[in-house]
Formats: sequence, C-alpha cells, structure tokens
Amino acid sequence: MWGGFHANSGTPYPYPDADPYLRETVAAYGARRITWSGDWNRPDPAPGDYAAAVRHVLERPYLTEDDQRQILGGTARELFGLAP
Repeated sequence: MWGGFHANSGTPYPYPDADPYLRETVAAYGARRITWSGDWNRPDPAPGDYAAAVRHVLERPYLTEDDQRQILGGTARELFGLAP
C-alpha cells in the first residue's frame, strides 16, 4: 500500500524524499501489486494534503499512465472484484 508518505515526509510537496521509495517499490513489485491509500483516517489532514498526494502519483515521470491507473484504483478494483 502506498500511503502515509505525505504525513511522514520531511519535505513539503512534491515530497522528493518519498520518490526513491515509490520508484523502488514499483520496480520491485510492479504497479499491479500496489494500492494507494489517501490516509482518510488521519484526524488532522492539512488543507490540500489529499489532492497533493494524488498529484504526487500523477506527476512522477517514471510512472506510466497504466502504472498511475493501477496505483490510484486499478489494483484495488481487481483485488476486491469491483466493476471498472
């Protein structure tokens, strides 16, 4: 699961310290084995945290469009048998 990085990052958006972890996780396991978490249960999200976390995935040059689709919902749809 790819989540919590923005809450635990030592730097603000675009969270450059999170990039190596996402890049290496995708390289090791592939996007079809990664689900994204918006950390919906955090009691104190800062304004814009959720949108910035989505943008972080969408703006990574090393992720293909298919990788982005898988991470941001495709993997979860397949895992839970949900309709596209």
